[in-house]
Amino acid sequence: MLAPRVVPITEFRTNLAFFCGLVASNGQPVVVARHRRQDVILVRRDEWERLNGVEPENGQADKPAGEFQLEPVQI
Repeated sequence: MLAPRVVPITEFRTNLAFFCGLVASNGQPVVVARHRRQDVILVRRDEWERLNGVEPENGQADKPAGEFQLEPVQI
């Protein structure tokens, strides 16, 4: 696994599509620094599933986004 790339939240917001592509293409996690804390990390879906013990359906790691269910979070 590549070392995480740390970016300030303002840069992350401005370049969200770039960072999503970076994570998706080579698996490099992106750590978002906000308010002097690094408590948000963008990781590839297969890495998230591995960390959470989620088994891909039919052995497929790349499922359409519509088949992936997360519980909503109130903000």
